[in-house]
Amino acid sequence: VEQFGSLIQRDSSFAFEPVLQNQFEQLQQFIELSIQANYAIDTKNKRFVESELKAFKQFFDQVESTPLTNEQRVSSIIFEDRNLLVAAAGSGKTSTIVGKVGYALLTGLYKPEEILVLAFNKNAGEELSERINFRLKDILSNFDTNVEALNFHKFGVKVIGKATGKSPSVSNDAGKPQALLNRIIQQLIETDPDFQEKYLLFKTAYLRAPLSPFAFKTRNDWEKAQKRSFDRFKDGFETYQGEIVKSHGEKAIANWLYSQGVPYQYERNYEHQTADEAHRQYKPDFYLPEINLYLEHYAVDQYGKTPAHFGQKYLDDMKWKSETHQKYKTDLISTTFHEFITGAIFKKLEQELKSRGQVFKPRSLAEINAKAQSIYEYDANDLYASFLSHYKSNQANITSLLAKPSLSLRESLFLQLFSKVYQEYDQFLKIKKEYDFDDLLIESAQLINEKKYKSPFKLIIVDEFQDTSQARARLILSLLNQVPEAKLFCVGDDWQAIYRFAGSDISIFTQFERVFGYTKQTQLTQTFRSNQGIANVASGFIQKNKSQLQKIVNAVDKTSSKVVEINFLTKTQEINEYLTKTIMEINNANTGSGKKKSIYILGRYKHHKPNLDSILPFLRNCTFEFKTIHSSKGLQADYVILLGLNTGNSAFPSEKEDDPLINLVLPQPETHAYAEERRLFYVALTRAKEKVYLIGERNSVFLEEITKDPIFKEFIHIPQDEHKPINSNIPAEWLCPKCGQGRLRKITSGPYGAFLGCNRYPNCGYKKSLKRR
Repeated sequence: VEQFGSLIQRDSSFAFEPVLQNQFEQLQQFIELSIQANYAIDTKNKRFVESELKAFKQFFDQVESTPLTNEQRVSSIIFEDRNLLVAAAGSGKTSTIVGKVGYALLTGLYKPEEILVLAFNKNAGEELSERINFRLKDILSNFDTNVEALNFHKFGVKVIGKATGKSPSVSNDAGKPQALLNRIIQQLIETDPDFQEKYLLFKTAYLRAPLSPFAFKTRNDWEKAQKRSFDRFKDGFETYQGEIVKSHGEKAIANWLYSQGVPYQYERNYEHQTADEAHRQYKPDFYLPEINLYLEHYAVDQYGKTPAHFGQKYLDDMKWKSETHQKYKTDLISTTFHEFITGAIFKKLEQELKSRGQVFKPRSLAEINAKAQSIYEYDANDLYASFLSHYKSNQANITSLLAKPSLSLRESLFLQLFSKVYQEYDQFLKIKKEYDFDDLLIESAQLINEKKYKSPFKLIIVDEFQDTSQARARLILSLLNQVPEAKLFCVGDDWQAIYRFAGSDISIFTQFERVFGYTKQTQLTQTFRSNQGIANVASGFIQKNKSQLQKIVNAVDKTSSKVVEINFLTKTQEINEYLTKTIMEINNANTGSGKKKSIYILGRYKHHKPNLDSILPFLRNCTFEFKTIHSSKGLQADYVILLGLNTGNSAFPSEKEDDPLINLVLPQPETHAYAEERRLFYVALTRAKEKVYLIGERNSVFLEEITKDPIFKEFIHIPQDEHKPINSNIPAEWLCPKCGQGRLRKITSGPYGAFLGCNRYPNCGYKKSLKRR
């Protein structure tokens, strides 16, 4: 109504036939009256809230150990049909839930049996139940405060049991189906040749989403992205055979040749001398000695074009290589990026190699798995568990997914594999007559919709709503639809939505009104945990993704200068030395305070845990504990040390956890790069009260973003840069003047005399003749 009214006011030149003019004027009058009515309602609501704040001041002062803030009180009082509370980290959302339940009981709005409080998992449900009943039983001693608080799955069991007369059997693998899925995958490998063939191709060539050079506008952007996707501590991608190659495509070719038992050499010197002023000694990408064949892999699309930012030189080099082989009558075949992403590359290679007499000796999957583990290639089987949860929760259909016209080979391969895995998984549960967690949510919603379960709930409160899945949302809607007067109050923080791997869909939170109808949104913007500097870095970083709900976070502790320290360390020994030094400094600085300081050492993965047992006997004034970032959610410490901000395998941000394959089963896929990983980084930062220490590589995508953005300058501290500028070990006169990153070195083999060339060649083609004039 307001939008249409403003449209009419902006464009008063509307003209209608006389017959319609009267109706238009009536519509305009109705809109004006509606706007006035909405204003009157808002005014009345504000007066009501102000009145209730005064009337229940004593209750809100005493309901928790410290008085509730004004934001918490207002959120406790408002009871629109649909309510969303957006709560910053450490802002006291649980206290608000306690306050809202207490206010609802104290005012007689609802009886305890009419209130349902739902939590994300078992522990959260139990903790919430204890907190509500512990805080309310004393302050509301004359009231029944036995409010039901439980997790979604336990509620699903209750609904199914009551509706059918039989409590459902829940699978031991529910919630963590990875082990069962691994067994199914292994069984399919052993019994299904088609599955084994596709699984092997996916593992060797398409385990990670290929990085397309055509997706970048500049060569520099492409090189940065490429470098970030390199295997950890490697200047490229490590193959099963152990060499380091330059692209996903080259790695796929190398691993395919290895898996087929085809001997090859990577970048061996060409058999004829080719070095001149313009070219170094030619090193073709691959050489197959048994059939005397050379292979080049090019960044070329389906139209034979290269990325614009590669420039003319790349095309000239392609032409030169072809002419060189023609000149010396050596055998050359070439493959392209387009052939790689479509999968045509391997059929082409097989045909070309067999036509030349190459003998294939395929290696066993066990041998390939051993090689994959030896180079720390991540296990993609976890991806099946995450995909499974979204597939069921979002009610996806494998036939429809496979029928999508724009599928890449990687997507098609995975869907074909998943289809067989899911059939076996579903059959396993049916035979055992067991439910997984998604089954509990799906069937309980169906029973409620069919009115086989009668809901007594008129107030539904959902905690950690940012972690809600489509199946949970449908369950909530089924309860609301059955009891039209029921009200919904959801609490959470979309900045902390970090359980996509478990089926969560952040769009339900960020587009709450689209799912549940007209909504009153309130916010908790004051954090009692982190100081203002940490809050500014964390909130500034997360809001770079404009899809996240925007808010300003105000900290009680106004400390802001140099509260985030960044250290560029990669070697295990130097990291351990730094950790020891930092922990001892915190310990010594706290001497005589009478209270121990707490330190969380956080990592993206469990294997990031350092061994620091040797310093334990020396700590008197602090404690430290390692946690994964996920397990630290909801907790806090005085100091946080975050490890592993690196690239490659086991990286943070993780390409594995942010795999675009999940987008196939998301109703609204996220478009911002590393969206989920950015939220995980936010969670890590906001565990700290006093200071955060970040440890990783200089080319870490997150560290680079923070260090280069001037809005963070006041809050961060980089000790290394205060003593030694980047590249200070390279004399200024030896830095490449063209790219500013490489180092000049003397080349003496050119036919036109010695010259200086950039060591980043061919990425940088700078050269300067040393010939005396």
